[in-house]
Amino acid sequence: MPIRLLCRAIRVAARDDKVSALLMRTGPNRGAMTMGQMQELRAAIGEFRARGKVAIAWSETFGEFGQSLAQYYISSICDRVIVSPSGSLCMVDMVANGMFLREALDKYGVEPQLRGRKEYKNARKQLMNSDFDEEHRESMVSLLNSVRAQMLREVASDRRLDEARVEELIQSGPHTSGGDRDKLKATGLVDDVLYRDEIYDQLGALVRQARDERERHDNDVDCEEEEEEQKKEADDVNLLFLSAYLKKRGSPLQKPVHAASLATGVKLAKPRSKHRVALIRCVGVIHLGRSTTNMFGDASDCGSVTISRAIRAAVADQSVKAIILQVDSPGGSYVGSDAIAREVQRARAKGKVVVSSMLNVAASGGYFVSMHCNKIVANPATLTGSIGVLAGKLVTKAFWKNLGINWATIPAGPNAEYFSTQVQYDSKGYGKLDEFLDIAYEDFTAQVARGRGMTREAVEEVARGRVWTGEQALTNGLVDRLGGLDTAIDVVRQLLDLPAETGIDVVAFPKQPSLLESLSAKPVENSIQRDQRGTASSAVSDGWHKMVATIGALQSPMQSLANHISASCALAPTQHGAVAALMSEHGVPTMLCPVATMTSVQLT
Repeated sequence: MPIRLLCRAIRVAARDDKVSALLMRTGPNRGAMTMGQMQELRAAIGEFRARGKVAIAWSETFGEFGQSLAQYYISSICDRVIVSPSGSLCMVDMVANGMFLREALDKYGVEPQLRGRKEYKNARKQLMNSDFDEEHRESMVSLLNSVRAQMLREVASDRRLDEARVEELIQSGPHTSGGDRDKLKATGLVDDVLYRDEIYDQLGALVRQARDERERHDNDVDCEEEEEEQKKEADDVNLLFLSAYLKKRGSPLQKPVHAASLATGVKLAKPRSKHRVALIRCVGVIHLGRSTTNMFGDASDCGSVTISRAIRAAVADQSVKAIILQVDSPGGSYVGSDAIAREVQRARAKGKVVVSSMLNVAASGGYFVSMHCNKIVANPATLTGSIGVLAGKLVTKAFWKNLGINWATIPAGPNAEYFSTQVQYDSKGYGKLDEFLDIAYEDFTAQVARGRGMTREAVEEVARGRVWTGEQALTNGLVDRLGGLDTAIDVVRQLLDLPAETGIDVVAFPKQPSLLESLSAKPVENSIQRDQRGTASSAVSDGWHKMVATIGALQSPMQSLANHISASCALAPTQHGAVAALMSEHGVPTMLCPVATMTSVQLT
């Protein structure tokens, strides 16, 4: 189950009087999570427990001689943590890895000519360097220490242990039972050592025991006496998967983007409140134009036209009182980011409250689109900031020459080959590149100062391309609150002066029409009508776009590999074609034109 569905289901169950406990299995094949996702899940479980319900986590093992600190971090928020007798606690310390491609690029004759603003704009250094430089290492150490401190602090709080004790256990790991069930329990990180069948046989008693222990801790009273009726109720367990629970409850598993209102326990299909909030998801690399969607209408990137149109539609809708811009983006186009930020400012000028809810990463362009919001909410481990820019190109002339291929060009003027990947920048070319970077950086930092109410000097201290965790960004004044979507909704209530328990309908914008609706809808006649309709794009063209996307999914596997290599290496359009050309013998036809390569100033 996707993390958004999982968190939503837990929050629905938290408000259901018929649900008394949550049994969560963690371990292999559960799917990798980022720190931001883990904190979203922990927050949902925390809300579940805050309503008097019990959460139990179990796993056959926390790592089978492999790092399991993240797996345990998810589990520690629960009332009880259980592992099987043959299991281990493979919690060892954290490490940050960096992959540097300079030597590989040199080997194949590719010369990266990239510059950034300023010294902490480290994205380009993976292509330019062979190891961490001083600023890159300083930034990574800071991020590593911040995330590590969060995990240790929260695990210690969850388990009612001293942080020093948790650190000691991590430093002395991995820990195994050695056939002694009490050995792992003695660490204080595990409550029970049981096989799966024992857990299910004793589940009622485990829930009751967890509830009693919490009451003893919270109230400092002896809860040994217990009514027989309560025992019977606790032992009478009816288990349901979360997906089955939602279906039985009458809340269908809709696509996550359309059902974000369930974060507050309110069904999207039949709004119950006059307070409607537009949820606009800015996910993936930011670029000019429309977002790319799959055949199901889910966006895989962040097109400035799509997001701007969604904001305008939300502003035009009189029933929408506020906008939550949910950002999970590492950045991208400077101009595209500025276009979205402009619409945020216009929305506020027209009386709409706008709150940014940062997920896993909202850095560079991801921060750019957020900086003019009324408030910014981020998870403690969200990667944000990176207030800076980079640009340049990869010169591939030697690469082609090594293959016996020479590109002959006939420029029409002295600057015709400025963007060409076959020609190096000269001093004049670098001068133009620096001019672009300086203008973009100056504008970025000036807008941060205006949007956040900071002095230019204060912005410069936290800018220069440096990435911060959400917790660090709160201290630096770059965000206002720590938390996830539920916290952002609470912030909206506060800004609208609504009581804490006021129901809010969170509605996804832009509305994603079905393929049938797209093909049958009347075409819009101008951009104003399109904004008022509030759909992702013009109806007919969007329908054809989905059909083309479906056909495109059937492309040659070799073409897919070329796309992947190009995306991984951040290649320009013509370089993308160059990769594909190398595979033409596998039936992938490609047209190449190295002079036409375009680069852009990137907020990455």
